[in-house]
Amino acid sequence: MFAVIKTGGKQYRVAADDKLIIEKAAGDVGDMIEFAEVLMVGEGAGATIGTPFVEGALWTTWRPLRFHGIEMGTRMTVCKLSDGALFVHSPVAPDAVLLAALGELGPVEHVVAPNKLHHLSVAEFTAHVPDARTYASPDLPARRPDLRVDVVLGDAPRPGWARDLDQCLVSGRFFLDEVVFLHRASGTLIVTDLCEEGSDEWPWFSRLAARAGGIYQKHGP
Repeated sequence: MFAVIKTGGKQYRVAADDKLIIEKAAGDVGDMIEFAEVLMVGEGAGATIGTPFVEGALWTTWRPLRFHGIEMGTRMTVCKLSDGALFVHSPVAPDAVLLAALGELGPVEHVVAPNKLHHLSVAEFTAHVPDARTYASPDLPARRPDLRVDVVLGDAPRPGWARDLDQCLVSGRFFLDEVVFLHRASGTLIVTDLCEEGSDEWPWFSRLAARAGGIYQKHGP
């Protein structure tokens, strides 16, 4: 059995008896340290994506990401729709464990790049789910003409997820347009760069950048 955990702004794949070098942690020699953020658990070919954010409906998984030299990380959100299909928001780079976990949840039918910054892994991800449709924010096709985009999104939710998700296009900022989603049943808002928070687990330079941007330990912008 293995697990994928997150600590110190980084992600690690661990198994029993592994030795792990992490950031400085509070405690004495011999103390037991608990890692609260378990992103994925697997055994053999089976895997689950962390702990459901909303039981049976929403899951998230995290990956390391450096943006203009700043380690920030990125998060993918998966929603299981009423018809059993999966809605994948801001896909991360897939691996065998992640693909196996998604396969156990259901078929991936909708892959969403919610703004013109969250597109880096879309092509790699959709190569593994060729029957899924790809959706993008209005500004992304011009930025990535090489990327297959089946539908450009606006304010109206698509028929494939309208029963489960509402949406709103937030625009007017030069560097960011984003389609924000609301999970109707739980009232969960699904966003990316429109709402960020710098963590005290981030590396020192990333914390400095978060302070400069006004998002250190508080939501922004």
